[in-house]
Amino acid sequence: MFLAYAKAMLREWVLWLFFGLDAIGLVIFYAPLITKRPWEVAIPPTVFWLLPLIGVYWAGHRVYASIPKVDDPTIRHRERDQQVFKELTKVLPSSGSIRWLRDYDFGGAFRLSWLEDLHRFIEKCTDPGFEFIDADLERRRLALLAKITDLTHLIGLETFPVARAGEEDMVSRIQPEMSNKDPARFREIQDRINALADDAVEAFDELVRQARRVL
Repeated sequence: MFLAYAKAMLREWVLWLFFGLDAIGLVIFYAPLITKRPWEVAIPPTVFWLLPLIGVYWAGHRVYASIPKVDDPTIRHRERDQQVFKELTKVLPSSGSIRWLRDYDFGGAFRLSWLEDLHRFIEKCTDPGFEFIDADLERRRLALLAKITDLTHLIGLETFPVARAGEEDMVSRIQPEMSNKDPARFREIQDRINALADDAVEAFDELVRQARRVL
């Protein structure tokens, strides 16, 4: 390996240029045959050491730059995962539906628009390109998808529209009559939805923390 590198350096013109300049300088200023010079210029001896060193360094740099670099799959995989994580936090930002889920109690009414990030995330996960190459991150992404899917499914099954808050925004809640007719059932549904919301937030937090550690 070293010999091949040295041979490649010997083929570089910059190496011979600086060695040639060094040799010419030595002849002109220090040749014993020259006893009388038409000029009086003193050149420090270190200059004649620096010229070949510069030639060696420059030639070595040119040889190194010409060597095809190995395509490191680890670097490519990390860059790809960084892009997926960026897309994930754009579709499902911590300041959107996730922030709302942290503190909300589903015993009350809520706007369906507050769930939009969750539905966008589920839809985005149907894209096969929206997957982590890192096995641990992908496992956490799938866990988050499962929790959010279960949550939105239960909300769709156990809550009903009660009023329209805007032209395209519907207010929904667990059937209000149930709180009087069957309070135990009402609390059961409320607790199940709240628990799934907590699980979804926890899965999101774990994924984000791990992604920031490894990416």
